[in-house]
Amino acid sequence: MLLSGIVTAASPASNFRPLAAWALFWVGLLLTPFYLWRIGHPTGAQWWHLPISTLSFALWAYALGGPFETSNLFGYGYEKWFAAFVAGAFSWAIALVWNPEEKR
Repeated sequence: MLLSGIVTAASPASNFRPLAAWALFWVGLLLTPFYLWRIGHPTGAQWWHLPISTLSFALWAYALGGPFETSNLFGYGYEKWFAAFVAGAFSWAIALVWNPEEKR
C-alpha cells in the first residue's frame, strides 16, 4: 500500500504506470514467502503459511486493483466485483481446510 502511491501519482497516460504497478506486484509476490520464512515465526514459518500467504497476497493485490486495472488480463477487463468475490471465496475456503493445530 505504501508503494502503491508511486503508481497512483503517475499520470494515467504515463508508460511508467503499468510497469511500476506490475514491478511492485511481482516484488511483493516474490518477497512474501521469504519474509514469512525469515521473520514470520521465531523458528521459521510453518510450511503451509508460505503458499497460503503468497496466494493471499496475490488475491489481495487483485482485489485492490493495482496492476490488474492497467491491463487486459486473459482478454478480460478488470472487474472489481469479481476480484472481491475471488478474494472472499479464497478466505472462506482456506478457513474450511486449514487446521491451526497441525504440527510441523
